[in-house]
Amino acid sequence: MTCQFKTLLATLALCCAGALAASNKLGLKATMRQSGLTYMKDTLLPIAEQKVLASSIPDMKQREKIKVVGKVDVELRNMKINRFHVTQSSLTATAPGYVTVSFAGPDMDATLNWHYRKVHWPHIRDSGRGEAKTTKTQGTVRVRLGTDAQGRPTATIDQCSMKMSDLKIKLHGGASW
Repeated sequence: MTCQFKTLLATLALCCAGALAASNKLGLKATMRQSGLTYMKDTLLPIAEQKVLASSIPDMKQREKIKVVGKVDVELRNMKINRFHVTQSSLTATAPGYVTVSFAGPDMDATLNWHYRKVHWPHIRDSGRGEAKTTKTQGTVRVRLGTDAQGRPTATIDQCSMKMSDLKIKLHGGASW
């Protein structure tokens, strides 16, 4: 490398550094292509599926008023997702700063314990276990990408929707019918 070429490179580097310092817009800008988004989806989807399987679902308790019967306390407890698998999905850049995750066919199997008790006399009660299975589900999640005050990247769910076409629930024990 000649001395003139080295001097030219050093001058160019100093000019770029001076321009960046003067602009107060230091940072890095990256462009993500669809192939990169697809790779990210293929990498993160198995992790998301495992997170869903590991998640805990809180117990639910609700009082319902049923004609002829009266008030009934209904409980769903020990709910657990045993299988969760997304069969089709895509990740696309939509508006600037947004990515949309679309999915179809997340098949899911879950188990739970159920219990009900009539509030007023006679205090009729029953309990058992149940299984739930869903197929033919579709949904989208829109994520807003940004940075916090310290310049660290952030991702916030902006919109979320899901359509479930097929849900089967089987109850066992007691008067499960």
